[in-house]
Order: sequence, then structure tokens, then C-alpha cells
Amino acid sequence: MKKRFLAFVFIILTVSLVALSGCGNYGTFYSLTKAYEEGWITYEDLLSIAYYHNGGIEGNEELMGEDYEPIAKEPLDENTERKIRETRAYELRNSETYPDEDATADGVKIRGYLGKYSNCYVVKCHDPGTMYPSDRVDRWFEVSGVMFHKTYHGIYVLWKEN
Repeated sequence: MKKRFLAFVFIILTVSLVALSGCGNYGTFYSLTKAYEEGWITYEDLLSIAYYHNGGIEGNEELMGEDYEPIAKEPLDENTERKIRETRAYELRNSETYPDEDATADGVKIRGYLGKYSNCYVVKCHDPGTMYPSDRVDRWFEVSGVMFHKTYHGIYVLWKEN
């Protein structure tokens, strides 16, 4: 009888730990390059993301032309925003290099949103545990021929729901 009880307790604990291990991990963050290479966003999506990121056609004048119209940005709904913040908090808590056991979704802020593309969201998150250097950033980077002007520390990433 005692062995059955211990086996039952072990099973309950195992199931509970497996269920809890996924809490807050609603999705995954990817670079724009990875998202494009995997086919989660299109070339037209990249152009629109660059347009919003750069504040216009700067850096992509030849690709966009003067009359370029980006894909309209849908607002970020509260439920999706919460899932994105939960995912980032989960990453912080489970970091192999500098885990932050106290990280919560409430501590994560979305500092930038460039739109929804094929059920993926382009965001820039900020959390209190991440420190950025004080030096100024002014550099360009390219994703599949589309130019992005980086003027700050931190990056925009694509969040895809699991």
C-alpha cells in the first residue's frame, strides 16, 4: 500500500512539474533574418517593417520609391501583448547565463511595435534587468537586401506563438 501511495505521489509531482515548466512560454522570439529565411514573413513584410523601423523610406529609396505604402499596422491586442511579455519573462527566468528568478510579465515592457505579419508580431521588449551601454548607436544592417537603421541599443524581434 505504501509503495502505491509513493508511486501515486511521484506521478502527481511529475505531471505537475511538466505542466508548470511551460507556464509563460507562449511563443518564441526570432531575428528578422531567421523569420524571413523560414518563410514566416515575406519580402513585402520586410519592406513594411523597415519602413516603420526607419521612419520612412530612408535607406531603401530604390526598393520602395517615393510613393511607397507600407502594410497597415494592426493594433497590438492586450491578450497578445501579455503573451509576448510572459514569453520574455519566461526567457529571463530560464536564461542559462544570467537567470532572473524574479522576472515577471509585469516587469517587461513593449517599447516598440512594428506590426503583425502572417500571425507574427515585430516588437522591441525592455525589462529592468537588461542594461544597455550609454554610447550612441548609428549603424545600418541588412536583411535580404532591405536596410534597417539602428540608432539605439536593443533590437526588434519577431514573436511567433507556439
